[in-house]
Amino acid sequence: MPKKTHSIIEHWDFQTPECFAWEVVLLIKKLFGDDFSTIIEPTCWVGSFLSESWKIFKKSTLLWFEIHPEYVASAKTKLEKFHTTS
Repeated sequence: MPKKTHSIIEHWDFQTPECFAWEVVLLIKKLFGDDFSTIIEPTCWVGSFLSESWKIFKKSTLLWFEIHPEYVASAKTKLEKFHTTS
């Protein structure tokens, strides 16, 4: 987890646990299926929802945004394990 800086604490620094993100993703699949062309995450923080979504919605394009450089680095690191090259 990135070092907590004054500006990040001001922005209500709460990280969604991966186990909770996983349960939400399973619920979305149950309610809406698993055929999404794009998954949009407007505030990805460290990428918990992105990484858990990618486990089920593998054909989807991930479109994500984050304004804090520390979180961008964490999210990229977390998502690298899902990136494959042909």
